[in-house]
Order: sequence, then structure tokens, then C-alpha cells
Amino acid sequence: MARNGTSENSTPSTDELLELLGDRYARRVLRTILDEPMAVQQIVETTGISKPTAYRRLDQLERAGLVASKLLLDAGGNHYKQYWTTLESVTLRIGEDGVTTTVRTDRTQRSRERRLS
Repeated sequence: MARNGTSENSTPSTDELLELLGDRYARRVLRTILDEPMAVQQIVETTGISKPTAYRRLDQLERAGLVASKLLLDAGGNHYKQYWTTLESVTLRIGEDGVTTTVRTDRTQRSRERRLS
């Protein structure tokens, strides 16, 4: 999906996407959940990011379509979410039309969802 500076629903504009990916905490969260889905507490422990910051970045990344989550139930009956990245690649192009980004995500997410079960 190409992003050219206009927002559609939850699709971020090029500026919004670049700002989000330019954030060191967002990048740290993405790297942390790249290979394995994690709950917020695991992300916080792995990255050293505060819990409120982790929740904010996960919310922003999820709204941008770069992260997905699934609500799970632990043995004690408590609900929690596990998060994983859906981002495969981002391409940045500078041309006559300005700066555009193309984001490639894993829409099927089957392999990562299987790890959640």
C-alpha cells in the first residue's frame, strides 16, 4: 500500500509513518517482537521501556497496521494481549511527486498466530 501524505482510516500518511519509525522506542518495540509475540510485561522487561511508553507505542504501531495483537486468557483467568509485528518492509521513494512510502505487511500472520496458541 502506498502512502503519499494522505490519511485513510488508520493508514498513516508518509509523514506520520516516518515520525513513528523515527521514534527510538517504537523501533525498539518492533525489534523486540519481530521473532516472537510478546505481552507488554515481556516487552517492558526486554527493552527497559516504561510500561506507559510501551502501551503508547504499541497503540500507535497497531493503529498504523505495523503491529497486530490477540487477546489471550492466562491460567488464572486474567486477560492479556500478545503483540507481534506485521511489518515486512518499508520502501521510501523521493521523486517529482515528493516523498512516498510503500509498506509491506504480513496480512496472513498465520505463522505468528500459531505461536500464540
